[in-house]
Amino acid sequence: MKRRSCYMIMISLICLVLTGTARPVAASEPSLKLVQTILYAEQGKTYNLQPDGVPAAGLTWSSSDAQVAAVAGGVVTAKKPGYAEITVSDASDPAKKATCQVVVKPKQIKGLSQGKTKKDRIAISWKEAKSCDGYHIYYKEKESGTYILAGETKKTKAVLKKLSPETGYDVRIAAFVNTPLGKVDGADALRVRMFTAPNAPKGTRITGVTKGKFSFYRGQKIRFFNVEWKKAKGANAYRVYCVSGKNKPQLVDTVKKPKASLYAALGYTYKIYVVPCRTVHGITTEGKKSAAVVVDIGR
Repeated sequence: MKRRSCYMIMISLICLVLTGTARPVAASEPSLKLVQTILYAEQGKTYNLQPDGVPAAGLTWSSSDAQVAAVAGGVVTAKKPGYAEITVSDASDPAKKATCQVVVKPKQIKGLSQGKTKKDRIAISWKEAKSCDGYHIYYKEKESGTYILAGETKKTKAVLKKLSPETGYDVRIAAFVNTPLGKVDGADALRVRMFTAPNAPKGTRITGVTKGKFSFYRGQKIRFFNVEWKKAKGANAYRVYCVSGKNKPQLVDTVKKPKASLYAALGYTYKIYVVPCRTVHGITTEGKKSAAVVVDIGR
C-alpha cells in the first residue's frame, strides 16, 4: 500500500513538472508565394509573378541571368533562350523569399526541307536557331499517329534512316535548351510532309527496232524509227536515251508504254537504250538500263 502511494506521488510530480515547463509555440508568419514556381516563357513576352496580397514596394527582385530573363517589379521579360531563376525577398525580412524557375524556349524552326531521298531514307535540312543547344528530330508515318524521336543533333541537317519505301512521313524539328529541368523544346515545331523514294523497277531489254519513213526537219533529211522493249515489272514510265559517237547520252523521250517513236538525221549511227522508272509522290527511281541497240539510220 505504501509502495503504491509512492508511485502515485511520483506520477503526480512528473505531470506537474511537464505542465509547468510547457510553452506555447509562436505561429510562424507565412512565407512568400509566387503565382508560378516554374515558368516556360516565349521570347519577347512578359509575365507577372507578383505575389497576391503583398505590397510591391516591400519586395526585392533579382534574376540569376538577366540576359535570359530580366525582372522588374515582379514582371519578367523573356529575352533569349535559356534558363534563369527569379528570386523575390521581403525587404524587411530577407529570410522570407521565393524562387521561380524560368525557361525561355527557342523560337520555331524555319526552312525545314527535304533533300536527297532513297527508298529507306530522307535527307533533311533547316535554318539555324539562335541560342539553342541542339535540335530534336521527330517523325511519324500516319497523320493520326504519335511522333517518334529519331534523335538529336547540333547540326542543321540530318538523315532519317530505316524508313519504308514509297511512304509519306510527317517530319518536325524542334530547337531545345539544356536546363536543370531537362531538355526543353521550342514552341510549335514546324511540320512538313515528306516522302521516301519508290522501289526500283525490274530491268528490261529492247525487243525490236523498226525503221519508218523519211521526212525533213528544219531543212535536214531525217528518218523515223520505232523502238519496242519488254515491259518492266514495277515501272510506270520509261526513259529513252540516245548516244551519238563519243557524245554523252541524251534523253530523247519519256513514255508510259514500252515503245517509242523516234527520228534521227540520216548518215549517222546511234546507240539506243531504255531505263525503266517508277515515280511516286513526284519522286522517281530508275531501274537498270537495258543493253544498247545500234541503229544505223542510213542515207
